[in-house]
Amino acid sequence: MILLLFSKVSVSGMDSIARLFSRFGNYIRSEELRSLCRSHASDFTRVYKFPWYDLILYMIFRSEKCVSSELSKYFNAIGKPENQISKQALFKAAKKLNVNALIKLVHVLPEFFYETDLVKTYHGYILLAEDGTTLELMPEWAAILNYGFAKNQTVKDEFDATKAVSRSAALYDVINGLIVDFTMKRYTDAEMPMAIGHLQRTHSLYQDKKVIYLADRNYDSVELFALLELYGFNYCLRGKNNFFKHYIEKMASDDEWIEVTIDAAWLKRLKYSFAIERFQKDPKIRVRVVKRSYTYTDEKGIEQTQDLIFFTNLPKEEFDSDEIALLYSKRWQLEVSYKTLKSTLEWERYFSNGTNTETCSIYAKVIYHNLLGIVRKHLDAYLGNQFSNNKYQYQMNVAQLNEFLKHHKLVRMLRAGNRSAIRRMLEILLLLIHKIKVPVRPNRHFQRWGRIVQDSNPHRFSLDGRNYPRVRDYQGVLQTVKP
Repeated sequence: MILLLFSKVSVSGMDSIARLFSRFGNYIRSEELRSLCRSHASDFTRVYKFPWYDLILYMIFRSEKCVSSELSKYFNAIGKPENQISKQALFKAAKKLNVNALIKLVHVLPEFFYETDLVKTYHGYILLAEDGTTLELMPEWAAILNYGFAKNQTVKDEFDATKAVSRSAALYDVINGLIVDFTMKRYTDAEMPMAIGHLQRTHSLYQDKKVIYLADRNYDSVELFALLELYGFNYCLRGKNNFFKHYIEKMASDDEWIEVTIDAAWLKRLKYSFAIERFQKDPKIRVRVVKRSYTYTDEKGIEQTQDLIFFTNLPKEEFDSDEIALLYSKRWQLEVSYKTLKSTLEWERYFSNGTNTETCSIYAKVIYHNLLGIVRKHLDAYLGNQFSNNKYQYQMNVAQLNEFLKHHKLVRMLRAGNRSAIRRMLEILLLLIHKIKVPVRPNRHFQRWGRIVQDSNPHRFSLDGRNYPRVRDYQGVLQTVKP
């Protein structure tokens, strides 16, 4: 009966997701991953109450506010409440876990995904967005030494630091909703080397596919352009006003190809061998420059205009100036994913102050974000087909979808690799899809500042004051104020 309610395309997608998740769950239980989990040869040698795969699944699906309730929820979800372990046993097991196992899982899920028929494109292209973020960790000495800290007027050195901070970055598949690669480095490290590393590790996934790489102003570099061309990727990046300045000043229109020459002085500044070799053979590179003006209204109600510059190697015949600007705007979905991770999935809430355990927890949340994202993007596409002629498009409510997957015990199905159970759960989700969809309405926001609230920020995780803004004591009540 359920199958008659939906199109063959959507049901086929549910089959593919169930098969993908089942395969991924089986890999979590594999001996290959077990060996990667070991920090020492003697770790995870026995399969008892809490083997390696339970520890990893526990980290991926953490959602409660304290360890005791998280353990209780996990063992009930997998149908083994009698096997619940103590907090001390959890901490002992978590200290053994090698973060390389979580990094491997971050890479394996996209590898499995691109082998399915679930892959969606934008005008035939896969869109990959790159951007960085910062993550806060507990001020343990190991975390401060490994990742560093942010200096300010009150924090002069490591002894003043109240938190460790990591400079992190992700390569994100915009249309399919999953982070293809993720890296954590020191706070003082640059984002460009992380972006180069992401491309070098993942380019083999896209050998037979057309790709457009999206990035913001920090990534306009001839070395990056050279690497993208080496892999046969297209790109669309927002540029800084002073980049290629002398060439752009000579443009006769707002959309032209320029030919840049890498001279000897510029060549000496290059850091990567692939770029040096490329420009030694041919010192010229052609880049299309698109100028656009963006008009917006500031917080004082005054209309402002900002000039934007985009660098791309996409042909004009396929993407005109307006389409380049629209294409670049797709990059914002990576920012939305960071918000989901930090706010909805509580990325910076840890169950241990051990630096290794915190790092493992961060990568585990990326894995859950990808599982959630694959389902969300497939259902968004389904809703897009259903409401293609409506005034508003619809998409899935991320928070409600997150609750659905956890309430229906996806963790238990992954643990068993139970494809049929995952399929049944997704069929129920299709039945409820119109209950947990939301309209996409541009420029529609609730008042955030000047509101009276009952509580201040109840948790340590927040993002730009969007979920738990700062408050002030105003006439005996709490009133929200701008961050």
